[in-house]
Amino acid sequence: MPDYTEHTVTNEGKAPRGVYTRDGMVTILPGQTKPITISDEIAKEERAFLSFGKAASRKELSDHTVDELKLIADDEGADLEGITKKADIISAIELHREG
Repeated sequence: MPDYTEHTVTNEGKAPRGVYTRDGMVTILPGQTKPITISDEIAKEERAFLSFGKAASRKELSDHTVDELKLIADDEGADLEGITKKADIISAIELHREG
């Protein structure tokens, strides 16, 4: 069984990045920072595509497309029922983050 380590990674690319973690596939959107637990082998491979450690720069919610925002909301558990406009999706995500 491989050794797993928790990392905080940021996708600084222009496309979503799928990463195989201990718990299954995780999608990291451009500009998104996530804590993930991955094998040392996967970490070596992903260093070419992801920044490890604290993010130097983080993409603002308003910089994401509506489709990316919907993925972020789903990933974070924000309720978007009946919400379709970009500004309203951003508000729902921010409200959910505030708890």
